[in-house]
Amino acid sequence: MLAVLLNWRRPQNIPRIIASLPTKNVVVWDNARGINRCCYGRFLACKNVDDVIITQDDDQLVWNWDELLAIHSQHPDKIVAALQPYHMRHDREKHWGRAHEVLLGWGSVFHSSLTHCLDRYLRVHGETYILRREADRIFTILCEQQHIIVPSKTWDLPGSFGGMALSRQGNHWQMVARARREALAIVRAGRIVAVAPPLPPPATAKHPPKKKRESRATSLRKRRSSALRRRR
Repeated sequence: MLAVLLNWRRPQNIPRIIASLPTKNVVVWDNARGINRCCYGRFLACKNVDDVIITQDDDQLVWNWDELLAIHSQHPDKIVAALQPYHMRHDREKHWGRAHEVLLGWGSVFHSSLTHCLDRYLRVHGETYILRREADRIFTILCEQQHIIVPSKTWDLPGSFGGMALSRQGNHWQMVARARREALAIVRAGRIVAVAPPLPPPATAKHPPKKKRESRATSLRKRRSSALRRRR
């Protein structure tokens, strides 16, 4: 099991979070160094890993890891995500056929093999700002499965509210809507199977039936008969 944490301007929270995790095998993706990959960093951190991943944001303490891991052990092919009350209430609005959107920051468990679905987005759009910002939404939609959700049990840490939170940015809902459109377009395109209509059989030229050739004797008899009718 590997714990993947994101850090961006909240380094004081990381030691407390690590102490609360059910594993000491921890990777911290530091968005404060170099390019800020936002939420996409959590998937880059486990790109070449073959293991169960637990992850959360850097502004929460998660208290129900035992519950999440127990559920995942019974459904190892699923994403198990803890959601806050607002997101639990509105979960029905985030189902589109097999696709289901959840967020991962309040505690989630999944196998690293699922992250390969993001390659579908990269082939179409590349690494965009939308992917970096809304990677959780895009990832969970592209998995094309119904995830398992449970109520979150968390404690807010410094920085969970205010200008650092993505949800507080003025263009937040525009970014969310665009991420959903792009992910769902990929899902729908993948379900279209192009089947060429069968070709019609080749047209055959229709020729009038050939007349049988008359023998010379028959032809002479017809001419004589015709001459006799004219004399009469």
